[in-house]
Amino acid sequence: MIEDLYNINLLDVNKTKIQLKIVGVSLTVYLETKGTENLIRQTKSGQLQNYINKLEIYADDIDQARNIIAALNTSIEKSKLINPDFKTVQEATEFIEHNTGEITPANKKINQKIDFKVGNAHGVTFTNEEMDSKGNVLKNMYEFYLSDINPTSLQFAISGKKIALELKTQNKTNLIKYTKQAELQNFVSEIEILNDDIEITRELIYAYNFAIKESITAPIKWESISAANEFLNSTFKGDRIGTDQYKLAFEADNSDPYQCKYKKSITDSKGVETAEQCLFYPFTIDPEQIKIESAGKYLIVSSFTKSKSYYIKKTKKELSHFDNDLEMISFDAKQAKDIASAIKYLSINALPKQKDWNSKAAAMNYVAQTIGNFSSIGKEIKQKLELVDNDPSKVSYKVFTVDNNGKSLEEIYEFSLTDMNRLMVEFKTQGENVIISMTCKNRNKFVKVYKNGEQQVYCSVVEITEKDINTAKNIADALRYTIIKCE
Repeated sequence: MIEDLYNINLLDVNKTKIQLKIVGVSLTVYLETKGTENLIRQTKSGQLQNYINKLEIYADDIDQARNIIAALNTSIEKSKLINPDFKTVQEATEFIEHNTGEITPANKKINQKIDFKVGNAHGVTFTNEEMDSKGNVLKNMYEFYLSDINPTSLQFAISGKKIALELKTQNKTNLIKYTKQAELQNFVSEIEILNDDIEITRELIYAYNFAIKESITAPIKWESISAANEFLNSTFKGDRIGTDQYKLAFEADNSDPYQCKYKKSITDSKGVETAEQCLFYPFTIDPEQIKIESAGKYLIVSSFTKSKSYYIKKTKKELSHFDNDLEMISFDAKQAKDIASAIKYLSINALPKQKDWNSKAAAMNYVAQTIGNFSSIGKEIKQKLELVDNDPSKVSYKVFTVDNNGKSLEEIYEFSLTDMNRLMVEFKTQGENVIISMTCKNRNKFVKVYKNGEQQVYCSVVEITEKDINTAKNIADALRYTIIKCE
């Protein structure tokens, strides 16, 4: 004797499709699921079969069939969904752990296990193992945080005997760490957890929903600049991905102007190292342009400078240039969020104190004492600024340059700040340097120029070279202040 057993949730039945069917001498009550989805569980002699979407109930006569239809309609109207009563996240996660395990769709055994770490945004490790046709065990492991899962994404899909519960991250961002056969793969945005019972799966969705909402935590509230810096200084360590060794470091200064240095090096299997250093000031970072992205097998906390100006100095193989973006590597989703939070805090709060020049003389003394000598690509530069007759408005600026071939050039610019346009004092990056420029009012050519002692044609622009963005900004501010005071 073959016994067929059907399990159906009355809330899945489409009331408008319930009808009496007569075929010859046979009477049946026909019903189907909403949307004709395969939601009816069928077993044959105790063996699970594929899920189906319609069912026929046999009746002895028309009166019995009508009574069955009436009973079904009444039961559907009075049925309501009853969810488990979870009081805590632990109760919900224990329910999930208890109901996530071995299933055997198509006579193929799949072992599943899920572990929750209470606290710390509720970290989760999910593993599944199945045997291939050659008897090899294939193991997949997924590591993620409940707080990263979008509760509205929770749904299940049925294929044959298998029910796949889908978990997707917020905005489908690749935040789930995926390891296959002990080898790290690219981060992913969704996973499937299998089951073979619809009602259990529905309760699992409710449990996940409850646990996710209770796991959502507010971003870290940093109490001070030094606290955010301390976190960043201690967080970047590095990791090994395949045959590549990543080494990371972060150095943040707690004193004004709060300079930060991010270092990254990658050593491949042949011992070849690729290293880069990024030097930046948090006040130049746009707090609204900080985000977390996947870069395959690791995550990136990316950010841009305000107005995407080229204020971040990057050095690779001793060659430097300025750029407008910063990318910092992380190997964990929560860590990446905390890094983003710390950088955002610094970008808003680590602001250099505005210098108070007090007088024209003080501002120009700062400029004279700050500009100096340095090496640039292919040349040595010496700069000197002096006041003529001790008058802050009258300036003599000298530049002495020697290139790699020993060829030298001395330039002298003599001008009055009263001739300069305060609205056209600017600084911008050029290669590895920062150029502070001043332009005469109406672009008049009031600047007297000498090259190697010989007077040249008058010009309208004076340029001072610097290596550091914040220093260039202060020099520009001092010049602008003096020009205003001279007007």
